[in-house]
Amino acid sequence: MPDLSVYSAGGPQAGPTSWQEVLLHGSDVRRVRFSGTLPAELSFQGNFIECSFDDVTWSGSNLQRCDWKDCHLKSVTFIDCDLGHAAILTNAFTSCRFIRCRFPDTSISDCTFLNCEFEECDLTHIIIKNSRFEAVRFSRCGTSNRIVESSILHDTTWEGMDIEADLLIGNFGLSRDQLSNCRLFRRLPQGARDVHDWSQVDEVFAGRELGLIERFRLSYFNTGSIDGDPDLLDRALDPRQWTGDAPIPASFASLLMSFSQFLLIQYAEGKCRFYPLLRFYGGNFDLLEWLAKQPELLPLYQASAGVHYTLNNEVSHFMAVLQRVFAAHGTSLVTHVGANGPLDTEHFDAFFKEIGLSGVRAISVRPRNSPVDLGVAAADSHTLLAFLALLLACRTKFDLRKQADSEGLDQEGAKGQSLIVFQTGQSLTKPGEFEISVNTLLPRSLQLELRLTMSMGMFKKAGRVLVELIGSEKKGGQAVQDGPQ
Repeated sequence: MPDLSVYSAGGPQAGPTSWQEVLLHGSDVRRVRFSGTLPAELSFQGNFIECSFDDVTWSGSNLQRCDWKDCHLKSVTFIDCDLGHAAILTNAFTSCRFIRCRFPDTSISDCTFLNCEFEECDLTHIIIKNSRFEAVRFSRCGTSNRIVESSILHDTTWEGMDIEADLLIGNFGLSRDQLSNCRLFRRLPQGARDVHDWSQVDEVFAGRELGLIERFRLSYFNTGSIDGDPDLLDRALDPRQWTGDAPIPASFASLLMSFSQFLLIQYAEGKCRFYPLLRFYGGNFDLLEWLAKQPELLPLYQASAGVHYTLNNEVSHFMAVLQRVFAAHGTSLVTHVGANGPLDTEHFDAFFKEIGLSGVRAISVRPRNSPVDLGVAAADSHTLLAFLALLLACRTKFDLRKQADSEGLDQEGAKGQSLIVFQTGQSLTKPGEFEISVNTLLPRSLQLELRLTMSMGMFKKAGRVLVELIGSEKKGGQAVQDGPQ
């Protein structure tokens, strides 16, 4: 943050004059850096804009109607402070603590909270939207509504609190194992509460018509996995089916971006394999193609293009690994896979048929410590490429990194594979107009085969059977070179 004035409560600048000038005057404070312990029971009636707070302690302060915008707060502690009737917008909170603080009628939007704590705070009538919470702990806080909505809750913990049911379906990432000693309630007219046991979670929503993404979030809460309900995930990965959750373009754009971030978090944590990302990538690409023909939806088109660009790194790395693995086979159409199953080629042929993978057949099954060594022959090079893509899509990010290392593909090598062309600027076909152009070099036939012919249920089964890539078969006679007859 450039050009910041510096104020240190414990430094040489401290004193009545500086306090009157910086805080007690009551005007807006812009681009000031604070550190140290501020005077207790301070009352401030201005706003903070583009300020930095580093290792600051507020105690008993009255900060009602004090708005915070574009500020960075690191290692800041608020004790017995009133932060009510305020707008807190586009701020970053890192390692901050809120102890016995009040937030009546406060609106928090587009903020990030990393490694923060809310302890014994009054969160009644607070509204938090479009924000990200990572490694955040809520303990013994008072609530009256869902608290947070349209946000990402990653690795959060909730202790000794009343949890409004809509919190479960209004955010990405909340799961049962994050809650301890909490009560579930549903709001009734005139402030009354209907308290439920956690075994009744599904019954609470039985009388409501939930949107697709709301049902997906509820499934994640119950199972702790994005594919706890494979059929539901199938539909959720296609943004064109989200109209019930986001009826206007602005909410749709926000949902599109938060869902992509949630998937990337799950993938980075090793909690999902690559295939759902590829499916979502394809679904968003279809949406992008449709939006390109809807000039009145330019903001939504820009959001979809941004999501495509965000996914670019993972997709390009996957394709680079796939390309190296495929190239290592040379002219051979045979590959060997570690698989779970009996020593019976017919069993695996039936499996290939069940998942809809045509053009491949099992030619050998040999005992191996665990799993078995399965030899697979493809009808042609395109079929082999599709099979290898499926096999790698069953891997987690960690597995793909290991595969990349074994193929001698480093991070720079992955970036060198240009699979998505992203351009912005003046239109070449419509002079005077600005446009965003996103073209994908991902083979369309491969993309179609992977995301349209296999459901998430069949993919989960493929992931359980096809465990690891062992290597290619360079020699083996005419049957190997020609593939299945």
